[in-house]
Amino acid sequence: AGQPAVSVRSGEVAEVPEKLAIVFGTESVGCTEEMLTGADRRVYLPLRGFADSLNLSVAAALCCLQLFHMDSRLGSDMSEEEKR
Repeated sequence: AGQPAVSVRSGEVAEVPEKLAIVFGTESVGCTEEMLTGADRRVYLPLRGFADSLNLSVAAALCCLQLFHMDSRLGSDMSEEEKR
């Protein structure tokens, strides 16, 4: 099952799988052992400065943003009318 954590550098291009589940663990205990065992990949967000952790919404936003940078197919093809 689980492979070691992956390091993706800013600007690196990769193809994101068609099916993808992203699971976030709690600040205190992380993910369950069941989730870690079933995971194909584990991703850790490095922290710099004085922060001990990231707010869940911030971590989710950073992960989603990185996915958009990695695979341009993920961009929206909605018209301006559909976006309203």
